[in-house]
Amino acid sequence: MNAISDIIKTVTETMAVTFFAAITILVLVQVFFRFVLHNALPWPEEAARFLLVWGAHLSFNIIIIENLNINVSYFQDKMSEKIQQYLNYFLLLLQLVFLGIVIWFGFAFTGMGTISRSPAMGIPMIIPYMAVPVGGIFSIFQVIVKLRNHKSFKTSEKR
Repeated sequence: MNAISDIIKTVTETMAVTFFAAITILVLVQVFFRFVLHNALPWPEEAARFLLVWGAHLSFNIIIIENLNINVSYFQDKMSEKIQQYLNYFLLLLQLVFLGIVIWFGFAFTGMGTISRSPAMGIPMIIPYMAVPVGGIFSIFQVIVKLRNHKSFKTSEKR
C-alpha cells in the first residue's frame, strides 16, 4: 500500500506542478494580449481558474502525506506521547469522515455539471467539478495508509 501511496504522490505532485506552471503561462499570455495587444482573450482566465481548482485538490493528498496540515499543537505538545498517539489516531479518523463527506457531496455536485458548459471555453462543467471527488479519493487513500502505518498499530513497540 505504501508503494501505491508513493506513486499517487509522485503523479499528483507532477500534475500539480504542471498545472501551476500552466496557470503562470496563461496569466502572462492574458496580460500580454490585454495590455500590449489591447485584445483580451476570453478563455485564459477560465482555464487558469479550472487548473487552480484541480491543482489545489490534487495537492491535498500531498499535504496529508507530508503532515503539512495547519495545526496548533500547544496543548498536544504538553500531553504524554501515548496520549498524543491516540489523539493523532482520532484526528486521522476525523479526516477520514470529513473526506468521505467531501467525496459524497463532490460526486453529487459533479452530477450537476453534466448539463452545463463553461462560458468561455465551452467544456462540460463536469471536468472542473470532478476535481473535488478525485482529490478527495486520493486524500482518503493517503489517510488510510497513514492509519495503517500509525504507531498505535505497531506491535514491536515497548509497552
